[in-house]
Amino acid sequence: MKFLKLSPFLLIIFAISCNQNEVATTTVNNQASSKLKADDYFFARKANGSTDRIAQPVYKRGETVYFVLKNVGQLTLGENNKHHVEIRMKVENYIGEVISSNTNLLNKKGIRNFKNNQLKTPNASYTTTEQDQPGKYTFSITLVDFIANDSLVVSSQFILE
Repeated sequence: MKFLKLSPFLLIIFAISCNQNEVATTTVNNQASSKLKADDYFFARKANGSTDRIAQPVYKRGETVYFVLKNVGQLTLGENNKHHVEIRMKVENYIGEVISSNTNLLNKKGIRNFKNNQLKTPNASYTTTEQDQPGKYTFSITLVDFIANDSLVVSSQFILE
């Protein structure tokens, strides 16, 4: 069996010629010993008062992008029979610049007892503006469990037209 060797130059040309509207990367990072896992994650739109999952994460300028995690656990209870968690979010533009971030989305709501040691649908949103340039953007949510000194980072790309 013979393998075709491609030069790095040809690989770069191939990468550049890929469909611009194709969303490529989703990353889930946590420590190998981490107990934190997300059953699912997806992009959504709000319509008629509910936040609905969308098949393709493609938005127009001026729309709000919702990034939702589903069933994140296993959270660790503290001695006071409460969890202590925090949700952080970050959005990077098509050239990797951070254009939005928030480091404490739950505030005091993150210190309580969560049923079944999990967060059902932690989420974050970013409202795009007319100044945002079209391209691929990366949305990241970090969930921190302060009791267990553990964290989970989920990142995925969406397209802004």
